[in-house]
Amino acid sequence: MLVRNLTSEQMEKTRSSGHPEQATVSEYDIRFAAVCNLAAGLARELENLRPEPHSKHPKTIDLRREVQKFESDLIRAALISSGGNQRKAARMLRVKFSTFNTKVKRLNINTNPLME
Repeated sequence: MLVRNLTSEQMEKTRSSGHPEQATVSEYDIRFAAVCNLAAGLARELENLRPEPHSKHPKTIDLRREVQKFESDLIRAALISSGGNQRKAARMLRVKFSTFNTKVKRLNINTNPLME
């Protein structure tokens, strides 16, 4: 959940007067969006854990895919918190910048957190 998923009141609050193309977003709104993004991800994961009523076999879980989704959510949250600064996001996650950059490319993550 990023800027596109903020409420209309929050979006209106972020716009600078007379120049909507130069919208500014407060740190509170960025953090709020990051928390909402993480909460939405958690809700999706909880929904995936719900057993299917007619299934005799437990649902299989693709560990690699789940780890990639988790990494992707963490990287997006760090990018939102850092305002898109990749070096700062890498420091937040306590990984080398080169590792961070490799993961961003491998997971095909948009590094501008306000444009997703």
